[in-house]
Amino acid sequence: MYSKFFGLKDSPFSIAPDPRFLYMSERHREGLAHLLYGITHHGGFILLTGEVGTGKTTVCRCFLEQVPANTDIAFIVHPKVTGRELLASICDELQIPYVRGASIKVLVDLINQHLLNAHARGRNTVVIIDEAQNLSTEVLEQLRLLTNLETSEKKLLQIVLLGQPELLDMLKRPELRQLSQRITARYHLDALGKDDVRAYVQYRLSVAGLKREVFTPDAIATLFRLSKGVPRLINLICDRAMLGAYATHREMIDKPLIKQAAREVLGDPEPIWAKMKNWGWAAKGTLIGLSAGMLMLALLFFLDSRGRALEPEQLVESSSPVVERVQVAEVVEAGETEEVLDSRAQTDASETKEVVGAASAGSQFRRAILNLPENTQDSAYRALLRRWEVDDADLQQTPVCDYAELAGLRCLHTQGNWRSLLSLDRPAVLRLRNPLGQEFYVALLELDGDSAIISHGGQPMSVTLDELDEVWSGHYSVLWKLPPFPSALIRANGSQAERDWLSHRLDQIEAIEATVKVDANAQGVAAQRLVLTREAFSLDDRLRDFQVRVGLLPDGIAGSLTLIHMNSLLDPDVPRLKVNRLGAGEAN
Repeated sequence: MYSKFFGLKDSPFSIAPDPRFLYMSERHREGLAHLLYGITHHGGFILLTGEVGTGKTTVCRCFLEQVPANTDIAFIVHPKVTGRELLASICDELQIPYVRGASIKVLVDLINQHLLNAHARGRNTVVIIDEAQNLSTEVLEQLRLLTNLETSEKKLLQIVLLGQPELLDMLKRPELRQLSQRITARYHLDALGKDDVRAYVQYRLSVAGLKREVFTPDAIATLFRLSKGVPRLINLICDRAMLGAYATHREMIDKPLIKQAAREVLGDPEPIWAKMKNWGWAAKGTLIGLSAGMLMLALLFFLDSRGRALEPEQLVESSSPVVERVQVAEVVEAGETEEVLDSRAQTDASETKEVVGAASAGSQFRRAILNLPENTQDSAYRALLRRWEVDDADLQQTPVCDYAELAGLRCLHTQGNWRSLLSLDRPAVLRLRNPLGQEFYVALLELDGDSAIISHGGQPMSVTLDELDEVWSGHYSVLWKLPPFPSALIRANGSQAERDWLSHRLDQIEAIEATVKVDANAQGVAAQRLVLTREAFSLDDRLRDFQVRVGLLPDGIAGSLTLIHMNSLLDPDVPRLKVNRLGAGEAN
């Protein structure tokens, strides 16, 4: 929106991990060097950690552009999966064919055979796992076992783990010490320093086509303080500040505009003590005086209550005053402790009653989640399978996602909001937490406006989105229909059969879109334009264009999200989440 006002060619502060906008601070250069060192020295595990938004994924994208040409990459972006699902994802990324429902042993054997064949052809294999702090201990151990295959010179598989600081804590566990010892290169990516923030902002503006400075020195200093040097927060604040400058026709962004932008993006980012820096001495003195006065009153009240408790009249005539005073004091102290404990217990009970009472006074859903049935996860996934018309009678102890693959479906575990869930338009399993802190699962079967139909403990129930919002943190899982190939990832440069299948699907989608956009009198022109489009653009270009149109990252690979959107347009039989007034599924 503000690009034309500032004379920009691109959006300078997008949070997408575009390597063109990677400002290589000293910290980022060191992180990239560690990744490249690990790859060239054929180590087992390479570790890159950093706080949220410090640029781990962007550094990794830059790293991908510099890997040797003889390197095969498997990039895993949704690691909250079982061991078998992770092995299947690696097979998909490396285009290793396997039978759906294959066991862990079969998948491991296939990967090992692929590694041996790749080594014989002089190729290296690297698995990169983003958000690796979400991996379970069992899955990390499964990864370690994959790296056991080696020659006398090098490991045949290298694994790059990108994660938040929690990953470092995980690797300190005794059961993961063997994996930790195999890490040959590790680096923790810190936030940017104050000088780097100014260079970072100017660099991104320069790449977007603006050479002059837009942010005043005071604005940069305030930006550093409020963002704490985290690149993602810098991008969000700067983007909002430039929008504000455009709205007010200002060519320079100053300190007040940065603070206003930060409030809109982060809420109120400054604690009261930080705000005191801008107050006058009179205001500071008043606040400090009030605080000191309140502290003194509390101390006097405490001492006064203690003094009264330790002055019983019967101690005046005691024949052994010291012993008697101690004994009476002990009795009084004990009584006082019991009163305090009893008071605290009553307070805790009262607070619990308030939580339970408030929920109990609400809807059927709010009452139901206070007395959870057993194994809500199993019942929720069974309801989801039935929504896909998959018989769950033989599910028993088989992991549900493994069972789904036998029916040509796959689980997608991810995190988002209502907007992302609605864009997929698929029934989902939601992971929730009730007011008492207990985790549970429900199947979200239908959405109609602000209300939904869920399955809770196997029982259908009507709820509002506001009620779900109170207990949902954004974690959900959906099922999606696999393509008719061994791999779940279809590339524009894949086999001839994959290219033909993908081209046919895009032909159908483009024909539908052309029909929707023109009236009946222009059908011939639309058809001719469609033919010219197919001849003028490669399959890769057409796939990327489709991904942009549906709001996905245009990576040229038809993965889970891309195929879900394709199915929404072409397959009327897949179950939908949204319903229209007649109760029928809407087409996206």
